[in-house]
Amino acid sequence: MSHFGPPIEYETSNDPLFRMRAYRIAVDLLVESFSGKDRARFFEFALGSVRESINWYQAARPVLGDVVRTRLNTLEELRRLLLAIIPRERERKSPIRKK
Repeated sequence: MSHFGPPIEYETSNDPLFRMRAYRIAVDLLVESFSGKDRARFFEFALGSVRESINWYQAARPVLGDVVRTRLNTLEELRRLLLAIIPRERERKSPIRKK
């Protein structure tokens, strides 16, 4: 089990991206390879992307309609998760925690 919860069941995912072997390998390498500060920086990039996406969906609400509510809820949940993860990752000394 990874630090972020149980692994994604790639074979059962409906998302074509998750079915790509190269993508799965890249994700696994990213999760395991970086120290806390590096990981925190990547999560900060992700947070910026989430915030930008929220702005775009809010602006597109008149065009996209009801689908925006579901997507904004998902983005808000992701934003909250990232805001909790980033400080913890900044404090981590190495990818492997000592007991």
